[in-house]
Amino acid sequence: MLYHLFPHLNPMLAILVIGPILAGLAAIAGKELRLHPIWPTIVSLFIPLLFIWKNLYTLQNNLDAWVIYGFAYAAITLLVYKFAKKGKVRG
Repeated sequence: MLYHLFPHLNPMLAILVIGPILAGLAAIAGKELRLHPIWPTIVSLFIPLLFIWKNLYTLQNNLDAWVIYGFAYAAITLLVYKFAKKGKVRG
């Protein structure tokens, strides 16, 4: 889906740089919102769909890549969630 917005985007940049950054941001947002760690992890499982889903045929052919990268991003999310500091309530 991101390739519709950025047609000349390098796939390695998307998978190795942008994906883990989005997973880390999901973990930090979950920590700031004081969510259970499973919710940011579920969000990070769907991050690879931003890169590999153009239509249903593409999704069916890249289902294994979605699972592999989804679990890798989920692991990154859990690590960032574990080591991120808790947000303080301002008031």
